[in-house]
Amino acid sequence: MKTDRDTPSRSGDDHDAAPLAVIRFQADDGRIIHADERAWRIIGISDENTELRAHITGNIERMVPLAQQPAFEAVLSDAARGRPQEFDTKITRPDGSVVELACWLTSEPEGDAGAPKGCLRLAIVDVTQKRRRARDERRRDRVGYLSSEYDIVFLIEGRERCARCLRFAHDGADALPQGLRMVLDDVASYLADHLAAPQARKALSSFVAAAAHPLAADEAGHRRLVFATRAAQPGARREAVIIAAEGGDAFLCSRPILGAEEDAPSLHPVGDAWDDEAVIVTVRAPDERQRLVYSNAAAQMLFGKDVRQMPHASPERLLARAGFAPEAARALEENGSTGALKSPQGTAYRFRLDSMPGTPTLRVLRALPDTSTAPASAPRVTIRTFGYFDVFIDGKPIAFRSEKAKELLALLVDRRGGFVSSADAIAVLWEHDPLSERSRTRYRKVALRLKNTLAAYGAEGIVETERGRRRIVPSRVRCDLFDYLDHAPGSEDSFRGAYLSNYSWAEVTLSELVYA
Repeated sequence: MKTDRDTPSRSGDDHDAAPLAVIRFQADDGRIIHADERAWRIIGISDENTELRAHITGNIERMVPLAQQPAFEAVLSDAARGRPQEFDTKITRPDGSVVELACWLTSEPEGDAGAPKGCLRLAIVDVTQKRRRARDERRRDRVGYLSSEYDIVFLIEGRERCARCLRFAHDGADALPQGLRMVLDDVASYLADHLAAPQARKALSSFVAAAAHPLAADEAGHRRLVFATRAAQPGARREAVIIAAEGGDAFLCSRPILGAEEDAPSLHPVGDAWDDEAVIVTVRAPDERQRLVYSNAAAQMLFGKDVRQMPHASPERLLARAGFAPEAARALEENGSTGALKSPQGTAYRFRLDSMPGTPTLRVLRALPDTSTAPASAPRVTIRTFGYFDVFIDGKPIAFRSEKAKELLALLVDRRGGFVSSADAIAVLWEHDPLSERSRTRYRKVALRLKNTLAAYGAEGIVETERGRRRIVPSRVRCDLFDYLDHAPGSEDSFRGAYLSNYSWAEVTLSELVYA
């Protein structure tokens, strides 16, 4: 059960017009007072199945899977206290099909629409098809990116213990056709026999076979194996990486690595490394145009949300779209990289253009924000944490368009210069949501909004990013919390018992301040 949701759709994607269904039920015992026919149709119980309808009517929790009932009870409790709740959930219909629902839960005033005392109103929308299309689109995007980075890519269907070949461009083995579906154990044996040196075959085979098992939370969305290959050159190595995909599936990817890269962390196209780096993947079409096949969220923020509609996504056209001079694109084409270039919005970027040796028609354009040019002069950014959280530039408050972006900055300040990983931030900003690819995507968007907001005020240098982790740079801001803890002159009486009053998670630090 997740607390983010889609806005109720009236487009008829999943049903006829106005797909919103309503269920009213008693808060104390869960007894359903009224459910409209659309609700029963979404749940999958026809009017002919009176016995099952009566069973569900006795307690609404009977339609909630056992694993989600504790979370459902928590939102019921909050709604009964007058706090509206918005969340996502999944239910299994009697025919075995799974339905994804966007839900809104509110208490109803006594007497409203004939509602008795203690009545709750649950509005639900079937978003199954809408979410499935969104997942399919995200998966296509990721396959495009992975195919530009790895010469071997499989989609692992863990529940069926099968694997589908998405790309196999390794020269040393018989090519597997794209789209071929194989039993996972056969894939493990095939790759071990064709890629690994004799002493590494068992390790690679076990690694691939284990791709059917979900990644553990501490694996941060990926696991990696470096192994010796059958290549003629001594010491040749490859890496195999398993990356979490939507719906419990996974991607299995492999590519050769150089000796210097053996101990280096691999690229993780679905993890923290994407938080700031803008990535565009293009393929050269027969007419010599560069057709865009992938763009991540950061790229869409830099080059425009409609960048995917570009008929010709050459570096020159892309950089011109972002406001960079033509000379920057020429330097990028000639040298493969650029120094720090300042955008019209004030953020400096370093660009790199890579071609794939095995697939020369594919190119990857990367743009990484450069914070090394941030001024080292006295900070003009003032942060207030005692009371309500606010940030000021030269005495004028920053108008945050995203409340979550503002809360993320508050969290970085609360950590007092320590790095905060995406997993830590997600656990605080969305405390009721599990760590998942969806929550990571949502966090990346929030982090991008924070970066762009600060850049608009020329203050992007106050936040430092390193491999997806973020921290506030204390030396570049003036903060009442930092001054108070450092016993700066005049700060002795600045704390008066209130700290980050906007955010409940700040109570831990508040207790430290109160009882220090």
